[in-house]
Amino acid sequence: MNRTMIIILASVLLLSSCLPWDFRLEPRWETEKYRESTAFDRQISRIKSSEKVTFLAGASKTDITPLKESGVYMAGYNAGRRSTGILDPIYARCAFLSNGKESVLFISLDLIGYFFDDIREVREMISREEENRNKIIISSIHNHEGPDTLGFWGPGPFGIFPVKNGGDANYDRWLKKRIMQCAFEAAENAREATLRFSKTDVPEGFQENIRRPGYKENTMYLMRADGTDKKSIFTLANYPIHIEALDETNHRISADIAGAMYRYYEKNQDGIMIFTQGSLGGMVVPRISKWAPRHQKMKFKDVVGKQLAISALNGLETNYTTEKNPPVIEHRFKKVEIPVENPDFEFAHKLGILRREIKNKTLTTEIHYIRIGSAIFVTIPGESLPELGFEINKIIPSEYKFKINLGMDEIGYILPESYWNDPLYDYEKSMSLGPGTAGIIYKTIKELIEQK
Repeated sequence: MNRTMIIILASVLLLSSCLPWDFRLEPRWETEKYRESTAFDRQISRIKSSEKVTFLAGASKTDITPLKESGVYMAGYNAGRRSTGILDPIYARCAFLSNGKESVLFISLDLIGYFFDDIREVREMISREEENRNKIIISSIHNHEGPDTLGFWGPGPFGIFPVKNGGDANYDRWLKKRIMQCAFEAAENAREATLRFSKTDVPEGFQENIRRPGYKENTMYLMRADGTDKKSIFTLANYPIHIEALDETNHRISADIAGAMYRYYEKNQDGIMIFTQGSLGGMVVPRISKWAPRHQKMKFKDVVGKQLAISALNGLETNYTTEKNPPVIEHRFKKVEIPVENPDFEFAHKLGILRREIKNKTLTTEIHYIRIGSAIFVTIPGESLPELGFEINKIIPSEYKFKINLGMDEIGYILPESYWNDPLYDYEKSMSLGPGTAGIIYKTIKELIEQK
Protein backbone atom coordinates (compact mmCIF):
# COMPACT_ATOMS: atom_id res chain seq x y z
CA MET A 1 0.00 0.00 0.00
CA ASN A 2 1.53 3.34 -1.02
CA ARG A 3 1.77 6.42 1.16
CA THR A 4 -1.16 8.19 -0.55
CA MET A 5 -3.50 5.25 0.07
CA ILE A 6 -2.46 5.10 3.72
CA ILE A 7 -3.23 8.81 4.16
CA ILE A 8 -6.65 8.42 2.49
CA LEU A 9 -7.53 5.40 4.63
CA ALA A 10 -6.42 7.13 7.81
CA SER A 11 -8.51 10.19 6.92
CA VAL A 12 -11.62 8.08 6.31
CA LEU A 13 -11.20 6.25 9.62
CA LEU A 14 -10.69 9.53 11.48
CA LEU A 15 -13.76 11.08 9.87
CA SER A 16 -15.96 8.07 10.64
CA SER A 17 -14.93 8.14 14.29
CA CYS A 18 -16.13 11.74 14.50
CA LEU A 19 -19.55 11.08 12.97
CA PRO A 20 -22.62 10.22 15.08
CA TRP A 21 -22.90 6.45 15.14
CA ASP A 22 -26.22 6.59 13.33
CA PHE A 23 -24.52 7.68 10.11
CA ARG A 24 -21.86 4.95 10.13
CA LEU A 25 -22.25 1.63 8.44
CA GLU A 26 -24.20 -0.76 10.63
CA PRO A 27 -22.82 -4.13 9.48
CA ARG A 28 -25.07 -6.26 11.63
CA TRP A 29 -28.27 -4.89 10.13
CA GLU A 30 -27.12 -3.46 6.81
CA THR A 31 -25.90 -6.87 5.66
CA GLU A 32 -29.28 -8.44 6.41
CA LYS A 33 -30.64 -7.36 3.02
CA TYR A 34 -28.04 -9.53 1.32
CA ARG A 35 -29.02 -12.66 3.20
CA GLU A 36 -31.77 -15.15 2.61
CA SER A 37 -32.85 -14.86 6.24
CA THR A 38 -32.58 -12.25 8.97
CA ALA A 39 -31.68 -12.36 12.65
CA PHE A 40 -35.42 -12.53 13.39
CA ASP A 41 -35.97 -15.48 11.05
CA ARG A 42 -32.97 -17.34 12.41
CA GLN A 43 -34.10 -16.88 16.01
CA ILE A 44 -37.57 -18.23 15.24
CA SER A 45 -35.97 -21.17 13.41
CA ARG A 46 -33.76 -21.94 16.43
CA ILE A 47 -36.74 -21.80 18.77
CA LYS A 48 -38.84 -24.12 16.59
CA SER A 49 -36.02 -26.65 16.27
CA SER A 50 -35.37 -26.80 20.01
CA GLU A 51 -36.39 -30.01 21.71
CA LYS A 52 -37.27 -28.17 24.90
CA VAL A 53 -40.79 -26.74 24.84
CA THR A 54 -40.92 -23.62 26.96
CA PHE A 55 -42.21 -20.06 26.94
CA LEU A 56 -39.76 -17.34 25.90
CA ALA A 57 -40.02 -13.57 26.12
CA GLY A 58 -37.67 -10.79 25.10
CA ALA A 59 -37.84 -7.02 24.87
CA SER A 60 -35.92 -4.05 23.58
CA LYS A 61 -36.29 -0.31 23.10
CA THR A 62 -34.53 1.81 20.49
CA ASP A 63 -34.28 5.59 20.42
CA ILE A 64 -36.06 7.02 17.35
CA THR A 65 -35.67 10.69 18.27
CA PRO A 66 -34.82 12.70 15.13
CA LEU A 67 -31.11 13.45 14.95
CA LYS A 68 -31.95 16.90 13.60
CA GLU A 69 -33.28 18.69 16.66
CA SER A 70 -34.53 21.83 14.92
CA GLY A 71 -36.70 22.28 11.86
CA VAL A 72 -38.55 18.94 12.06
CA TYR A 73 -42.23 19.21 11.12
CA MET A 74 -44.16 18.07 14.18
CA ALA A 75 -47.30 15.95 13.98
CA GLY A 76 -50.65 17.00 15.40
CA TYR A 77 -52.44 20.33 15.76
CA ASN A 78 -51.57 22.94 13.13
CA ALA A 79 -49.70 22.48 9.86
CA GLY A 80 -46.21 23.93 9.69
CA ARG A 81 -45.24 23.56 13.37
CA ARG A 82 -41.49 22.92 13.51
CA SER A 83 -39.27 21.65 16.30
CA THR A 84 -36.73 23.81 18.12
CA GLY A 85 -35.23 21.07 20.28
CA ILE A 86 -35.77 17.86 22.25
CA LEU A 87 -37.71 17.74 25.53
CA ASP A 88 -37.34 13.97 26.00
CA PRO A 89 -36.55 11.05 23.67
CA ILE A 90 -39.05 8.99 21.71
CA TYR A 91 -38.66 5.24 21.22
CA ALA A 92 -39.61 2.10 19.36
CA ARG A 93 -40.47 -0.50 22.02
CA CYS A 94 -40.63 -4.20 21.20
CA ALA A 95 -41.89 -7.33 22.98
CA PHE A 96 -41.26 -10.80 21.57
CA LEU A 97 -43.14 -13.90 22.79
CA SER A 98 -42.88 -17.55 21.74
CA ASN A 99 -44.25 -20.84 23.04
CA GLY A 100 -41.96 -22.86 20.79
CA LYS A 101 -44.56 -23.37 18.08
CA GLU A 102 -45.98 -19.90 17.60
CA SER A 103 -44.35 -16.51 18.05
CA VAL A 104 -45.53 -12.90 18.02
CA LEU A 105 -43.69 -9.58 18.08
CA PHE A 106 -45.37 -6.40 19.32
CA ILE A 107 -43.79 -3.09 18.31
CA SER A 108 -45.07 0.21 19.68
CA LEU A 109 -43.85 3.52 18.25
CA ASP A 110 -43.91 6.89 20.03
CA LEU A 111 -45.38 8.45 16.88
CA ILE A 112 -48.63 10.06 15.70
CA GLY A 113 -49.25 7.03 13.48
CA TYR A 114 -47.69 4.81 10.84
CA PHE A 115 -49.31 3.82 7.56
CA PHE A 116 -49.75 0.18 6.57
CA ASP A 117 -47.57 0.80 3.53
CA ASP A 118 -44.64 1.72 5.81
CA ILE A 119 -45.40 -1.13 8.18
CA ARG A 120 -45.35 -3.58 5.30
CA GLU A 121 -41.91 -2.30 4.27
CA VAL A 122 -40.54 -2.54 7.83
CA ARG A 123 -41.82 -6.10 8.20
CA GLU A 124 -40.07 -7.06 4.97
CA MET A 125 -36.84 -5.68 6.43
CA ILE A 126 -37.30 -7.60 9.67
CA SER A 127 -38.12 -10.92 7.99
CA ARG A 128 -37.58 -12.58 4.62
CA GLU A 129 -40.24 -15.21 5.33
CA GLU A 130 -43.90 -14.32 4.85
CA GLU A 131 -45.00 -16.56 7.72
CA ASN A 132 -42.69 -14.74 10.10
CA ARG A 133 -43.56 -11.28 8.77
CA ASN A 134 -47.18 -11.91 9.62
CA LYS A 135 -46.22 -12.38 13.27
CA ILE A 136 -45.15 -8.73 13.56
CA ILE A 137 -47.71 -6.31 15.03
CA ILE A 138 -46.78 -2.62 14.76
CA SER A 139 -48.78 0.17 16.37
CA SER A 140 -48.35 3.82 17.33
CA ILE A 141 -49.28 5.67 20.52
CA HIS A 142 -50.72 8.71 18.66
CA ASN A 143 -48.15 11.12 20.03
CA HIS A 144 -48.80 14.76 19.08
CA GLU A 145 -45.29 15.93 19.97
CA GLY A 146 -43.19 13.81 17.60
CA PRO A 147 -42.12 14.03 13.96
CA ASP A 148 -44.69 14.03 11.16
CA THR A 149 -44.67 10.45 9.90
CA LEU A 150 -48.02 10.74 8.09
CA GLY A 151 -47.30 13.88 6.05
CA PHE A 152 -50.31 15.95 7.11
CA TRP A 153 -48.43 18.66 9.01
CA GLY A 154 -46.02 20.11 6.48
CA PRO A 155 -45.87 23.80 5.55
CA GLY A 156 -49.17 25.51 4.88
CA PRO A 157 -50.83 28.96 4.98
CA PHE A 158 -51.82 30.01 8.49
CA GLY A 159 -51.31 26.42 9.68
CA ILE A 160 -54.67 25.41 8.21
CA PHE A 161 -53.86 23.01 5.39
CA PRO A 162 -50.44 21.70 4.34
CA VAL A 163 -49.32 22.35 0.78
CA LYS A 164 -46.47 19.89 1.08
CA ASN A 165 -45.89 16.55 2.82
CA GLY A 166 -44.28 17.12 6.22
CA GLY A 167 -42.25 13.92 6.25
CA ASP A 168 -38.49 13.63 5.95
CA ALA A 169 -37.19 10.91 3.60
CA ASN A 170 -33.87 10.63 5.43
CA TYR A 171 -35.57 10.26 8.80
CA ASP A 172 -38.01 7.75 7.35
CA ARG A 173 -35.22 5.49 6.08
CA TRP A 174 -33.33 5.76 9.36
CA LEU A 175 -36.50 5.12 11.37
CA LYS A 176 -37.17 1.87 9.54
CA LYS A 177 -33.65 0.64 10.33
CA ARG A 178 -34.08 1.57 13.98
CA ILE A 179 -37.37 -0.34 14.19
CA MET A 180 -35.67 -3.32 12.57
CA GLN A 181 -32.86 -3.11 15.13
CA CYS A 182 -35.39 -3.08 17.99
CA ALA A 183 -37.13 -6.16 16.55
CA PHE A 184 -33.88 -8.11 16.17
CA GLU A 185 -32.77 -7.30 19.71
CA ALA A 186 -36.12 -8.23 21.28
CA ALA A 187 -36.07 -11.64 19.57
CA GLU A 188 -32.41 -12.26 20.39
CA ASN A 189 -32.99 -11.26 24.03
CA ALA A 190 -35.70 -13.91 24.46
CA ARG A 191 -35.31 -16.09 27.54
CA GLU A 192 -37.45 -18.42 29.66
CA ALA A 193 -40.32 -16.57 31.22
CA THR A 194 -43.74 -16.66 32.82
CA LEU A 195 -46.67 -14.49 31.82
CA ARG A 196 -49.33 -12.68 33.80
CA PHE A 197 -52.35 -10.60 32.82
CA SER A 198 -54.25 -7.98 34.74
CA LYS A 199 -56.86 -5.30 34.28
CA THR A 200 -57.32 -2.27 36.48
CA ASP A 201 -59.48 0.82 36.50
CA VAL A 202 -57.51 4.06 36.37
CA PRO A 203 -58.86 6.69 38.82
CA GLU A 204 -61.08 9.38 37.34
CA GLY A 205 -59.77 12.85 36.62
CA PHE A 206 -56.99 12.11 34.14
CA GLN A 207 -58.86 11.70 30.84
CA GLU A 208 -62.28 12.72 29.56
CA ASN A 209 -64.52 12.39 26.52
CA ILE A 210 -65.12 15.96 25.39
CA ARG A 211 -67.84 14.88 22.94
CA ARG A 212 -69.90 12.69 25.29
CA PRO A 213 -68.84 13.44 28.86
CA GLY A 214 -68.33 10.29 30.93
CA TYR A 215 -68.64 7.93 27.95
CA LYS A 216 -65.24 6.26 27.78
CA GLU A 217 -63.44 3.13 28.81
CA ASN A 218 -61.38 3.60 31.96
CA THR A 219 -59.89 0.12 32.16
CA MET A 220 -56.21 -0.52 31.57
CA TYR A 221 -55.32 -3.99 30.29
CA LEU A 222 -51.88 -5.31 31.20
CA MET A 223 -49.53 -8.09 30.17
CA ARG A 224 -46.21 -8.72 31.95
CA ALA A 225 -43.48 -11.25 31.24
CA ASP A 226 -41.11 -12.20 34.06
CA GLY A 227 -37.84 -14.08 33.72
CA THR A 228 -36.83 -17.09 35.81
CA ASP A 229 -34.81 -14.64 37.93
CA LYS A 230 -38.17 -13.06 38.94
CA LYS A 231 -37.25 -9.83 37.16
CA SER A 232 -39.69 -8.33 34.72
CA ILE A 233 -38.76 -8.47 31.02
CA PHE A 234 -41.52 -6.19 29.77
CA THR A 235 -44.96 -4.85 30.58
CA LEU A 236 -47.47 -4.01 27.85
CA ALA A 237 -50.30 -1.62 28.73
CA ASN A 238 -53.43 -0.86 26.70
CA TYR A 239 -55.39 2.26 27.64
CA PRO A 240 -57.31 5.00 25.77
CA ILE A 241 -56.01 8.57 25.92
CA HIS A 242 -54.79 11.03 23.30
CA ILE A 243 -51.10 11.63 23.94
CA GLU A 244 -51.47 15.40 23.94
CA ALA A 245 -51.14 16.95 27.38
CA LEU A 246 -48.76 19.39 25.73
CA ASP A 247 -50.28 21.51 22.98
CA GLU A 248 -49.48 23.27 19.72
CA THR A 249 -47.38 25.89 21.53
CA ASN A 250 -44.79 23.22 22.33
CA HIS A 251 -41.97 22.98 19.79
CA ARG A 252 -39.78 20.37 21.44
CA ILE A 253 -39.92 16.69 20.52
CA SER A 254 -41.37 14.62 23.37
CA ALA A 255 -43.19 11.39 24.18
CA ASP A 256 -45.51 13.55 26.31
CA ILE A 257 -47.67 11.53 28.75
CA ALA A 258 -46.26 8.21 27.57
CA GLY A 259 -42.70 9.38 28.23
CA ALA A 260 -43.61 10.29 31.80
CA MET A 261 -45.29 6.90 32.21
CA TYR A 262 -42.23 5.04 30.93
CA ARG A 263 -39.85 6.90 33.23
CA TYR A 264 -41.86 6.35 36.41
CA TYR A 265 -42.70 2.73 35.66
CA GLU A 266 -39.18 1.71 34.69
CA LYS A 267 -37.80 3.44 37.78
CA ASN A 268 -40.01 1.26 39.97
CA GLN A 269 -40.09 -2.01 38.00
CA ASP A 270 -37.57 -4.03 36.01
CA GLY A 271 -37.97 -4.39 32.28
CA ILE A 272 -39.42 -2.23 29.53
CA MET A 273 -42.81 -0.52 29.62
CA ILE A 274 -44.70 -0.62 26.32
CA PHE A 275 -47.78 1.56 25.84
CA THR A 276 -50.53 0.84 23.30
CA GLN A 277 -53.65 2.84 22.56
CA GLY A 278 -57.23 1.92 23.41
CA SER A 279 -60.42 3.38 21.89
CA LEU A 280 -59.40 7.03 22.12
CA GLY A 281 -61.33 8.58 19.24
CA GLY A 282 -64.05 11.21 19.33
CA MET A 283 -62.55 12.44 21.66
CA VAL A 284 -60.83 10.94 24.73
CA VAL A 285 -58.20 13.47 25.80
CA PRO A 286 -56.21 14.48 28.91
CA ARG A 287 -58.45 16.26 31.38
CA ILE A 288 -56.91 19.71 31.32
CA SER A 289 -58.21 22.95 29.89
CA LYS A 290 -57.04 23.90 26.42
CA TRP A 291 -56.40 27.36 27.83
CA ALA A 292 -54.22 26.22 30.75
CA PRO A 293 -50.77 27.87 30.80
CA ARG A 294 -47.86 25.90 29.35
CA HIS A 295 -46.15 25.25 32.70
CA GLN A 296 -49.37 23.73 34.02
CA LYS A 297 -49.68 21.44 30.99
CA MET A 298 -46.05 20.41 31.40
CA LYS A 299 -46.75 19.44 35.00
CA PHE A 300 -50.01 17.68 34.10
CA LYS A 301 -48.17 15.55 31.53
CA ASP A 302 -46.02 14.17 34.35
CA VAL A 303 -48.98 13.76 36.71
CA VAL A 304 -50.98 11.70 34.19
CA GLY A 305 -47.98 9.60 33.16
CA LYS A 306 -47.15 8.86 36.78
CA GLN A 307 -50.73 7.83 37.55
CA LEU A 308 -50.87 5.49 34.55
CA ALA A 309 -47.62 3.90 35.74
CA ILE A 310 -48.91 3.55 39.32
CA SER A 311 -52.13 1.95 38.09
CA ALA A 312 -50.10 -0.55 36.06
CA LEU A 313 -47.76 -1.34 38.96
CA ASN A 314 -50.64 -1.84 41.41
CA GLY A 315 -52.81 -3.84 39.00
CA LEU A 316 -50.07 -6.34 38.21
CA GLU A 317 -49.38 -7.01 41.89
CA THR A 318 -52.88 -7.11 43.37
CA ASN A 319 -55.22 -8.56 40.75
CA TYR A 320 -53.68 -10.77 38.10
CA THR A 321 -53.80 -14.14 36.37
CA THR A 322 -50.61 -16.18 35.93
CA GLU A 323 -50.64 -18.24 32.75
CA LYS A 324 -49.67 -21.90 32.61
CA ASN A 325 -46.46 -22.53 30.71
CA PRO A 326 -46.26 -22.52 27.81
CA PRO A 327 -49.36 -20.42 27.08
CA VAL A 328 -51.34 -21.03 23.92
CA ILE A 329 -50.67 -18.54 21.12
CA GLU A 330 -53.23 -18.32 18.32
CA HIS A 331 -52.92 -15.75 15.57
CA ARG A 332 -54.97 -14.99 12.49
CA PHE A 333 -55.44 -11.91 10.38
CA LYS A 334 -57.21 -10.56 7.34
CA LYS A 335 -56.42 -7.94 4.74
CA VAL A 336 -59.32 -5.54 4.32
CA GLU A 337 -60.32 -3.14 1.55
CA ILE A 338 -61.90 0.09 2.81
CA PRO A 339 -63.50 2.73 0.54
CA VAL A 340 -61.97 6.23 0.66
CA GLU A 341 -65.08 8.41 0.66
CA ASN A 342 -63.48 11.52 2.13
CA PRO A 343 -62.83 14.09 -0.66
CA ASP A 344 -60.17 15.82 1.47
CA PHE A 345 -58.17 12.59 1.62
CA GLU A 346 -58.54 12.10 -2.13
CA PHE A 347 -57.34 15.66 -2.76
CA ALA A 348 -54.39 15.24 -0.36
CA HIS A 349 -53.47 12.03 -2.16
CA LYS A 350 -53.47 13.77 -5.54
CA LEU A 351 -51.25 16.54 -4.15
CA GLY A 352 -48.76 14.02 -2.79
CA ILE A 353 -49.45 15.02 0.81
CA LEU A 354 -51.10 11.69 1.60
CA ARG A 355 -48.46 9.19 0.49
CA ARG A 356 -49.94 5.75 0.60
CA GLU A 357 -51.37 3.39 -1.97
CA ILE A 358 -54.98 4.11 -2.91
CA LYS A 359 -56.46 2.24 -5.88
CA ASN A 360 -59.94 2.79 -7.27
CA LYS A 361 -60.77 4.97 -4.25
CA THR A 362 -59.94 2.07 -1.92
CA LEU A 363 -57.08 1.42 0.46
CA THR A 364 -55.80 -1.84 1.90
CA THR A 365 -55.17 -2.38 5.58
CA GLU A 366 -54.85 -5.35 7.91
CA ILE A 367 -56.66 -6.52 11.06
CA HIS A 368 -55.24 -9.09 13.50
CA TYR A 369 -56.59 -11.37 16.20
CA ILE A 370 -54.13 -12.83 18.71
CA ARG A 371 -54.92 -15.07 21.63
CA ILE A 372 -52.14 -15.42 24.20
CA GLY A 373 -53.19 -17.69 27.05
CA SER A 374 -56.39 -16.27 28.54
CA ALA A 375 -56.05 -12.86 26.86
CA ILE A 376 -57.23 -11.70 23.45
CA PHE A 377 -55.69 -8.92 21.38
CA VAL A 378 -57.29 -7.32 18.34
CA THR A 379 -55.84 -4.56 16.19
CA ILE A 380 -57.89 -1.60 15.04
CA PRO A 381 -56.24 0.31 12.18
CA GLY A 382 -57.08 3.81 13.39
CA GLU A 383 -58.75 5.75 16.19
CA SER A 384 -61.99 4.03 17.13
CA LEU A 385 -64.57 5.90 19.15
CA PRO A 386 -65.48 4.43 22.56
CA GLU A 387 -68.79 3.29 21.04
CA LEU A 388 -66.99 0.87 18.72
CA GLY A 389 -64.65 -0.18 21.52
CA PHE A 390 -67.58 -1.12 23.77
CA GLU A 391 -69.23 -3.09 20.96
CA ILE A 392 -66.01 -5.01 20.35
CA ASN A 393 -65.71 -5.71 24.08
CA LYS A 394 -69.04 -7.56 23.88
CA ILE A 395 -67.71 -10.06 21.32
CA ILE A 396 -64.25 -10.67 22.82
CA PRO A 397 -64.59 -13.91 24.85
CA SER A 398 -61.99 -12.98 27.44
CA GLU A 399 -61.62 -10.96 30.62
CA TYR A 400 -58.52 -9.35 29.12
CA LYS A 401 -59.56 -7.38 26.03
CA PHE A 402 -56.59 -5.66 24.40
CA LYS A 403 -57.90 -3.41 21.62
CA ILE A 404 -54.75 -2.02 20.03
CA ASN A 405 -55.83 1.13 18.23
CA LEU A 406 -53.60 2.56 15.51
CA GLY A 407 -52.61 -1.08 15.12
CA MET A 408 -51.03 -1.87 11.73
CA ASP A 409 -52.19 1.47 10.29
CA GLU A 410 -53.59 4.94 10.90
CA ILE A 411 -56.68 5.46 8.76
CA GLY A 412 -58.09 8.24 10.96
CA TYR A 413 -61.17 8.31 13.16
CA ILE A 414 -63.54 5.35 13.06
CA LEU A 415 -67.09 6.52 13.73
CA PRO A 416 -70.34 4.58 13.97
CA GLU A 417 -72.34 5.24 10.80
CA SER A 418 -75.17 6.65 12.92
CA TYR A 419 -72.89 9.56 13.91
CA TRP A 420 -72.20 10.60 10.33
CA ASN A 421 -74.91 13.28 10.22
CA ASP A 422 -74.27 14.56 13.76
CA PRO A 423 -72.58 18.01 13.63
CA LEU A 424 -70.92 17.23 16.97
CA TYR A 425 -68.53 14.98 15.06
CA ASP A 426 -67.76 17.25 12.09
CA TYR A 427 -64.04 17.29 12.91
CA GLU A 428 -63.85 13.52 13.26
CA LYS A 429 -65.66 13.11 9.92
CA SER A 430 -63.09 15.37 8.25
CA MET A 431 -60.39 12.94 9.40
CA SER A 432 -62.23 9.71 8.60
CA LEU A 433 -62.40 7.51 5.49
CA GLY A 434 -66.17 7.29 5.38
CA PRO A 435 -69.40 6.19 7.09
CA GLY A 436 -68.94 2.48 6.37
CA THR A 437 -65.49 2.09 7.94
CA ALA A 438 -66.61 1.14 11.46
CA GLY A 439 -68.95 -1.56 10.15
CA ILE A 440 -66.22 -3.15 8.02
CA ILE A 441 -63.78 -3.25 10.93
CA TYR A 442 -66.33 -4.60 13.41
CA LYS A 443 -67.44 -7.32 10.99
CA THR A 444 -63.83 -8.35 10.30
CA ILE A 445 -62.92 -8.56 13.99
CA LYS A 446 -66.06 -10.59 14.68
CA GLU A 447 -65.18 -13.02 11.86
CA LEU A 448 -61.62 -13.43 13.17
CA ILE A 449 -62.86 -14.11 16.71
CA GLU A 450 -65.42 -16.66 15.54
CA GLN A 451 -63.09 -18.39 13.07
CA LYS A 452 -62.03 -21.89 14.12
